[in-house]
Amino acid sequence: MIDTFFTPLAAGFASIANFWTLLYVCFGVVVGYAVGAIPGLGKGTATAVLIPVTFYLEPVSAIGLLIGIAKGSTAGSAISAILMNTPGEPSSAATAFDGYPL
Repeated sequence: MIDTFFTPLAAGFASIANFWTLLYVCFGVVVGYAVGAIPGLGKGTATAVLIPVTFYLEPVSAIGLLIGIAKGSTAGSAISAILMNTPGEPSSAATAFDGYPL
């Protein structure tokens, strides 16, 4: 009973811990961070633009790339909120109120 649970779980962790999967996640975070720093562009835009790239990737790597873009752009939207008082996403509005005066 325990083997039927832990064997697929170990296989899932092995596919996530693949070098190329982690590389695509890091690439997605960097691209998302850069796109999120530009006001008006967000994770929806970056995801829509890079979906054709995922057609040539393995499924786990493609999902890792898209998750990296989403999380990187959420963090990158704080850059424009703090430096220019213009939030890149609606979720960065509170960051603009507190970060810009500092």
